[in-house]
Amino acid sequence: MGSHTWVRDEKKSGRGKTQVVGVPVVVPVGHKRKSQWKRDDNDHEKVESDQNRVRDQENGRKLREEEAVKKKKRLLELKAQIEQKERQLAEKKIQKLESDDIAVEMVENEERLKQERRLKFETSFADAFESARESLAKDIKASKEKISFAGQEEIDRILSAKSDYSVLGLSPGADGVQIRKRYRQIAVTVHPDKCSHPKANEAFHKIVLAYRNLSRYVG
Repeated sequence: MGSHTWVRDEKKSGRGKTQVVGVPVVVPVGHKRKSQWKRDDNDHEKVESDQNRVRDQENGRKLREEEAVKKKKRLLELKAQIEQKERQLAEKKIQKLESDDIAVEMVENEERLKQERRLKFETSFADAFESARESLAKDIKASKEKISFAGQEEIDRILSAKSDYSVLGLSPGADGVQIRKRYRQIAVTVHPDKCSHPKANEAFHKIVLAYRNLSRYVG
């Protein structure tokens, strides 16, 4: 008698069906005929190959997903770094602009203060000049002595003097009494209302200024 080989049909879903393949197998006389199960090695290798392929595909998919997650994380970190650098550059630019604005404002304030001090000084000096002019004119009128007004040489000396002491013809370190006395002596000789020299007013201006500057220090 023959026997059959039973092979599972993997194409069927669920449990599938068992198919009979092969050729009858002769069995000794007197034995009952029975079905024999024979392992199909080719089919087993195919199943293992399919399983390995599925497993490799799954592993490949996981690796790709992990790589995609890492790549996305790197992109986010890079974007954060770029945004941080852009913020830092923007902050530096703002600080520079603010610093420049502060510097410009400081310069403008300093210039304004200089102009205010200059105007204040000029106004104050103008008052002092007129006061000295009037006071010395009275002294000249009240003087019983003949006054010799400055000539070319004295006017040139005054105008070419490099320091306040030199204008008054004094040595540095002179005290307040000497300064006041010398100022009145020279000022009356170059009084612009009495001295006929064309630069008398300029020389008188320089004498008043020198006296005013020195008076601040010696009292």
